[in-house]
Amino acid sequence: MKLHLDYFRHTLQKKIFKFAKSLYQCDKNMYSFEDFKLHLCIEKRRSERVNCKSSIVFFNVKHLVHGNGKQHNPRLEDIAKIICSTIRKTDVVSIYKSQTILILLLDTNCCGAQCACKRIVREIMDCYSSSKLTHEHFHIKILSFPEKQIEKTAMDDIIADDTIAEYMKISSDSHVANEMIFKRDYFENLSLCISNFNGSAISMRIDQTFFWDQELVSKYLLIGKKVTKRLMDILGALCALVLLFPLMLIIAVGVKLTSPGPILFKQRRAGYKGIYFTFLKFRSMVAGNEDRLHQDYVRKLINGENDQINTGTREKPCYKIRNDPRTTPFGQFLRKTSLDELPQLFNVLKGEMSLVGPRPPIPYEVNEYKKWHYRRILEVKPGITGLWQVSGRNRTSFDDMVRLDIKYAENWSLTMDLKILFKTFKAVFAADGE
Repeated sequence: MKLHLDYFRHTLQKKIFKFAKSLYQCDKNMYSFEDFKLHLCIEKRRSERVNCKSSIVFFNVKHLVHGNGKQHNPRLEDIAKIICSTIRKTDVVSIYKSQTILILLLDTNCCGAQCACKRIVREIMDCYSSSKLTHEHFHIKILSFPEKQIEKTAMDDIIADDTIAEYMKISSDSHVANEMIFKRDYFENLSLCISNFNGSAISMRIDQTFFWDQELVSKYLLIGKKVTKRLMDILGALCALVLLFPLMLIIAVGVKLTSPGPILFKQRRAGYKGIYFTFLKFRSMVAGNEDRLHQDYVRKLINGENDQINTGTREKPCYKIRNDPRTTPFGQFLRKTSLDELPQLFNVLKGEMSLVGPRPPIPYEVNEYKKWHYRRILEVKPGITGLWQVSGRNRTSFDDMVRLDIKYAENWSLTMDLKILFKTFKAVFAADGE
């Protein structure tokens, strides 16, 4: 009898100590929701730069706090304290809308986040063993970035076994409490919404209310800005096509008469959110040419091998292919005046491009991208002209080009678009093209 009492006392003391430890350490990595968003934005940028993975955990405690109707159900604050004591001091925790605990796990990939969740669940179940908690009370979602893959796995298998059983398909009507969803994406627009609120949210499907129910941003303001830009694109493209139609006919005849082959050059390009589309230009090269020369140039440009592609001087660099043997004489004139870009007005009308935005890359360009380079195609529509094009495009390194594109995405306004278009017209009339 005494042995049983000693064991009971020891077990009780152990649980009290563990719970007291969680209460003591709770404030070390608990942040307000606004601070959490700031940490998330910074971590997302850091992950892109150093090519490491981090994870965010959505821990819905609604069923955990109110699930079994017992008086001894854990409180939200106590659960948060247990989580804070279980994870590392460098991780970030916050409470969202009184029913979700957000956990930012730094330098943690999907598998590491799964293990962390397993430890958290065990700690909570140990501290509240008298409440008869089961796995059905735990609703957890994990998003790891930057990766692009969707996987699902049953939660019971994760908690019960270190071997993670992955299922490619789970019945759509299966109870959400019995599954842990691991979502892996580029996570681009999560941080974009948090930092700027001026882009469309790719990651909204994870938890839509997490992005829209903010006092700092109006959903209607975002929609209004997008509608305004689209209306400007449509009106601008229509007016340009009407005014420039005679000139485009003359150019089409010139292309046909000066070299055999089609009038239009069509190419597969990566557009908004990485969706490919058919990109149009007046043909400025001989038909059937190989793009090996351009591929080598692009690879060196993106990888920063600027000295090998600099056709200017050190004081006045020029990163372009000079005397390209593939270009026709009439094509050189079109490129010099940028008139070969006019057919892209049809891409604008179709909604594939905008008048102003980053240039749409060729697939083999995207293959050379670093993680942070993807922002230029994920956050805004590509454009006919852009900020870096009017900032000395042949004198700008690729990383600086991307920085200018990101700067445009983060600071877009109607006034900025009008300024860029005005500078573009000046460059065209000055024949300052490629």
